Amino acid sequence: MKKHPTEVPLYEGELALLAHHVNAMRYDQVVAFYVQAAKELRQQAAGDRERGRMRLATKLEMVAVKLDVVIMEMKEVWRICKPHMKEEMEG
Repeated sequence: MKKHPTEVPLYEGELALLAHHVNAMRYDQVVAFYVQAAKELRQQAAGDRERGRMRLATKLEMVAVKLDVVIMEMKEVWRICKPHMKEEMEG
């Protein structure tokens, strides 16, 4: 497997469809997805920082911080939505 693939391994759909599938999940799970994405970006930033790629590491960290804002907003979306999902939460 390439270090920087252009496709998602084990996923045969288009990226637009992947985005749809991720964002169609229950919002607490969307939050969990973005938390993992931010964590991965921070790990990449740390690796690039260790290799002396300061500009790249800083930019990756900035993107992770912006994802933190997305996470905060999605948590609010979930808080608003959750009361309307009682049937799904029980089943």
